[in-house]
Amino acid sequence: MNCGSTRGDKLDKYDHFKIPTFDDEHTRGLIPVDSAAWLQCRVENTQSIGGYRLITGRVEAQEDLNRPPLIWRQDSFFRLAPV
Repeated sequence: MNCGSTRGDKLDKYDHFKIPTFDDEHTRGLIPVDSAAWLQCRVENTQSIGGYRLITGRVEAQEDLNRPPLIWRQDSFFRLAPV
């Protein structure tokens, strides 16, 4: 919750919130430990809409890490699980 509601333009969120990461040979980005998947994207376009910035990207690499995704719904987090 704190990470998502903190601006990252003047703060390194990985360092500030002590988010553990791992390296993957396919991407140059930081991947949080226990992530369900990752996407590496190239920015195609940006535009301002009503005080927000919309960023459109093209996926260049991705991997499913075989973990259940974390979902935010009705003010709380939960994980999806097979039925």
